[in-house]
Amino acid sequence: MMSICSVGFDHIGFSVRDIRTAIQWYSDVFGFSTLIPPGICEMNLMGHKGYRCMIQNSTGVCLELEQRTDVEFPRNQSPLISHFSLNVEDIEVMRAHLLTVKNVDMDNDGEIVNKPDKRILYITGLDGIRIEIIQNDKP
Repeated sequence: MMSICSVGFDHIGFSVRDIRTAIQWYSDVFGFSTLIPPGICEMNLMGHKGYRCMIQNSTGVCLELEQRTDVEFPRNQSPLISHFSLNVEDIEVMRAHLLTVKNVDMDNDGEIVNKPDKRILYITGLDGIRIEIIQNDKP
């Protein structure tokens, strides 16, 4: 079996009924502050549209909150977890490893998305759960 690089938790994304209420609640209860303020976006998470923001607490725990505007929030159910994100030291090593693993569907033909401060690889895992694999650039 191929050796893979170290993997850590980056963030989890989930749906909320009202994004501004959720931001306030997580701030009041757990001390989260806003990293990326809510904005209208075309969410490419199962094809939905809505608002999205990132919040983080003082220990570095990060949550991605999503308020979908094209579907009604489910009643009497837990919020839909749309994806989770793992942090890796070397995304190229992880990509090479994933190419050898069965039952991994690499989104965008395994293309790595380059952002100003990170590199991201999207895959669809077991049971259709979307996973973001992120390599944060070091300053």
